[in-house]
Amino acid sequence: MTAKNDLRSVILSLGLGLVLTGMGVRAIACQNSLNPPSQVPLDNGGLSSTQTQTEEGSIPQPRANGDYQRSPHFSWEAAQSNPQGIDCRMLGNTNYSQLENPSNKTELNIENWPVVGKLSAGQDFQINLGPAGFGVVYDTKQQPWIYVEKTDQTAAPSHCFVRANRQFVQPISAK
Repeated sequence: MTAKNDLRSVILSLGLGLVLTGMGVRAIACQNSLNPPSQVPLDNGGLSSTQTQTEEGSIPQPRANGDYQRSPHFSWEAAQSNPQGIDCRMLGNTNYSQLENPSNKTELNIENWPVVGKLSAGQDFQINLGPAGFGVVYDTKQQPWIYVEKTDQTAAPSHCFVRANRQFVQPISAK
């Protein structure tokens, strides 16, 4: 099978909105369990975080490198270990529905997007689970991000992305 056919097979197996460009493939998508973004060892005795989430309301566990992966969990908080707060990033004049549109050509180098606010340590927030219902968006470096849909404080930032890593965020039980 040629490399072009291999790429086509991967794209079809994802079943997600993708944009093909001359430079490569871009997508706003959740991790597909058949095609994980990396081969990082797991810290759950070999179980992935999706395997530990068999009951509704269970709390996702991070991978060994601290990254969270696909999960239908929507209640999170800014990590207490980051007392100065965590950066919430968004590209100017862009919204989530524009980014999830397959014809959008925005490069998802989210770590380089402007900081539009900071979530305080312990700040609760809810994420947008996206069209697939799993909440994680992977950037151009395959780092996971979650989109802050709303917070429990009016002055806190929302409608922006935070890094989905235990150093910055942690899932909490729904209130």
